[in-house]
Amino acid sequence: MATRSFIFFAEKEPTLDLNVKGIYCHYDGYLEGVGNRLKRDYDSDKKVRKLIALGGIRSLERTINKTKREVIGDIGDKNATLTCSLNMFLNHFKSFGYSDIEYIYLRIGGKWFYSSRCYSGDFDKFIELKDDFMKQIMADYRERIKRLEMKMGRVS
Repeated sequence: MATRSFIFFAEKEPTLDLNVKGIYCHYDGYLEGVGNRLKRDYDSDKKVRKLIALGGIRSLERTINKTKREVIGDIGDKNATLTCSLNMFLNHFKSFGYSDIEYIYLRIGGKWFYSSRCYSGDFDKFIELKDDFMKQIMADYRERIKRLEMKMGRVS
């Protein structure tokens, strides 16, 4: 089963009129997958620009050359590069209705940020993806478990 994600990039320091560009990634969108790979292997704006230029991908590999082999063929919107203003991006993804996307990654100001739906239905906050992101992974899992337990009526 795929964990789908979007990967977005903003060229300059954030302003609400700034354009962001992004792509769809079909597999391994969770923090240990795409999050880890972005933080470790896509640590420069130059690499991220090349990644976004590929369009939609099946999976994110360690290098651009390996990722090129994973470019999605002509399957409609999933192959497109998405472009919008930062303001539109932030407002649109708060309650993004595209049910298959579980994580959104954003590189802005030389740093990676992520937002996770965590089964709540909303991408309501972006958190910096730090070097000690294993703590973030554990916090993400605890939050998911808590929300699932609440849905099942186990936690008040």
